[in-house]
Amino acid sequence: MDNQEPISYKKRKYQERKESNLCVRCGKISEIGVYCKKHYDLSLVHRANQKRRKELKLPPRIKKRKDKFQTYIITNNIKDLSYLAGLIDGEGCIFIARNLRKGRKNYAYSMQIKIAMTNEKAVSYIHKTFGGSFYYKKPTKKEHLKQSVWLVCGQEALAILKAIKDYLIGKVEQCKLGITFQEYLNSSPREGYKKTQLSNEAMLFCEESFIKMKQLKENGGC
Repeated sequence: MDNQEPISYKKRKYQERKESNLCVRCGKISEIGVYCKKHYDLSLVHRANQKRRKELKLPPRIKKRKDKFQTYIITNNIKDLSYLAGLIDGEGCIFIARNLRKGRKNYAYSMQIKIAMTNEKAVSYIHKTFGGSFYYKKPTKKEHLKQSVWLVCGQEALAILKAIKDYLIGKVEQCKLGITFQEYLNSSPREGYKKTQLSNEAMLFCEESFIKMKQLKENGGC
């Protein structure tokens, strides 16, 4: 008897749902091929992003987790730094994201920079020059155009803010607060069994920084 390789749980679940005419992602009744309407739309966006990465000859995404305190090297080109600072001042956003993950009692905080524009060429240039993530945002209304979004978080966002702080005009205070916030997180000791949980003092600082950033957004732009 030939030894057959065991089928993984995900593969077996995929085959069962496909045979039962269910969406292979969520288990609901499939409407288009092997997907429901929602996951069919998401698959189109995913394919568009993959096609774009091939056209720009970008390396494939690495699923391995990056070093938390990795040092990012940012270009010293004054033209590129000034261009990025101008886009962030006009169309960008420096903010602290707050999310409550499933099964957790405390919020997770993350310092992020985002630029969302309909000009794909400009956003692609920023992505290629400074790294980060690039994706398309589907319009919510028919009269709206598809947006190209560039996003950086954590250590990479910290390195970028330090590089462009002298070129910003409208979002100087948000930049200073973002740098202070991320540097505090880097130096803050972790607690818990896996040393991943922030102390109560650090959580209080994160919440205060989140509120301050929100107030800056309300008083003078994103």
